[in-house]
Amino acid sequence: MSLEDKFKERTSSGLYYELANNFVNSLLDKYRETVYYDKKCPFSCVYGVILSGCAQKQLVIPNVSCGYLVFLHHLKERHLDCNNIDSLQKKHNDILKWIKQIIGKIIKELCTDKIKILRHSKSSLKIKWKGLKYHIVVAWTFSKRQYCEFHYIQNNVHVYPFSPDQLQIAAYDLIDEAPIHQRYIEKMDKIKYDCIIII
Repeated sequence: MSLEDKFKERTSSGLYYELANNFVNSLLDKYRETVYYDKKCPFSCVYGVILSGCAQKQLVIPNVSCGYLVFLHHLKERHLDCNNIDSLQKKHNDILKWIKQIIGKIIKELCTDKIKILRHSKSSLKIKWKGLKYHIVVAWTFSKRQYCEFHYIQNNVHVYPFSPDQLQIAAYDLIDEAPIHQRYIEKMDKIKYDCIIII
C-alpha cells in the first residue's frame, strides 16, 4: 500500500461512520441490558443519532478531526414550557451521564486503553473510541426525524453519509423548525428579563 493510499485510508470519513455505529451499537446493547431492570433509564427517550461535523462533510483530517454524535430525543412542542426548562436540562444531563457511565463500564469490561473519556461537562462528552475522537451531545427535536432513527437504513447502522437529497430534506427540516426555536428563545429571554426587573 502506497503512502498516499494509507493517508486516504486514515482520512476516510467511512471509518468515522464505522466506529460511530460500533459505539452506538455498544450503547444500545447496554441499554437493552439496563432497561430490563431499570424501566426509567434516561436513554429510553432517545430515538436516534446523527453524525455531523467533518465526517458528514467528508473533510476528515487525521489527528485533528472529531466526529460529532448528536443523540436526539423527541419533545412535543406543548411540553416546552418556561416552567420546565430545568427538568429538560436535567434530562439532557441524565442522558449524558448515563452514556458516560456506560462507556466506563465498557472500558472496564474490555480492559482497553483504546476507549477513553477525554473530557466531560454537563452539556457534552468528548471520547476516544477505538482510535477516533467524538464529541457527544444531546438535542431535542419537535418532531421525530425518521432519517435519524436508530436502524433507519438497515439493522445496526445508525449513522451514515447523507445523500444530496437527504441533506436537502434535513436543511428544509431545520428551516421549518428554526422559527419555532427562535420563538422559544425570545420567550425565554423575555422571562429572564422580567425576572431581573422584578428582582
